[in-house]
Amino acid sequence: MTQTPYAPPKSLTGDLPSNTEELWNDGKTLVMTHKATLPDRCIKCNQPAEGYRLKRHLVWHSPWLYLLILIQILLYIIVALIVRKRATIEIGLCKKHRRIRKNYILINWLIFLLGLAGLFLGLSLPNMTLLIVSVGLLLVSLIVSLSPAITMVDNNFIDNY
Repeated sequence: MTQTPYAPPKSLTGDLPSNTEELWNDGKTLVMTHKATLPDRCIKCNQPAEGYRLKRHLVWHSPWLYLLILIQILLYIIVALIVRKRATIEIGLCKKHRRIRKNYILINWLIFLLGLAGLFLGLSLPNMTLLIVSVGLLLVSLIVSLSPAITMVDNNFIDNY
């Protein structure tokens, strides 16, 4: 196997997949073919993942399709469902990032439950302040649950099919 001048040092990559041409990086973006398997390393810090895998289903389409929203949103939805591309990957996480992910999820559940309890309590009170704060907490919970910190997958994946 010939070593390319653009390959990262082996000390940083850990256990490489059998075919290194299936997995590479383009700047800060991870690029992989649909057959690639990620090494047993943490996707965030490159520490050993000790066999822990987090399965993620990725779905994407060309950003140009968003222009169809200007014409009609139903047309966009139909076309996006037809032309979307999918991949399932398993990423490794070290103990530190597993703990961070678990804490984010627990905090998010607490925010959601506080918002839900405040919503029901706010509906029975004449003052609208609690109701507004509760709706805000529910929105924060929704935003946090969609953040890359919890999903542990940034949107830096390139379509390479």
